[in-house]
Amino acid sequence: FGCHFIIGGHILADADQFPDASYNFFKSLEQLINRGKHKRDKTSIEILLPLIKLSKSEVVKLAKNLSVPLELTWSCYSDGEKPCGQCSSCLKRKKALGLCNYIKPELSA
Repeated sequence: FGCHFIIGGHILADADQFPDASYNFFKSLEQLINRGKHKRDKTSIEILLPLIKLSKSEVVKLAKNLSVPLELTWSCYSDGEKPCGQCSSCLKRKKALGLCNYIKPELSA
């Protein structure tokens, strides 16, 4: 793969809806990747999930504290030019932003 780390942005609630977004799934995947490499490849790959124990609201608070440009992030399930504002991910994003008093027009879709 040419890398040592794979970093995912999954959060605590993701595994409730998607079993393949759980910590255990990614640890199993990490083991599978490392077992399946060519014997000459001595490097190991580690899957890191730094947000896996955080709620969406906690991620928004962390992003605010780190000055992350949230307007450049994407939560929507659709692949349009703009977030749909209607899917469950858009609605959860809007709720989390509201709970953190961080509502901007370009973020709340």
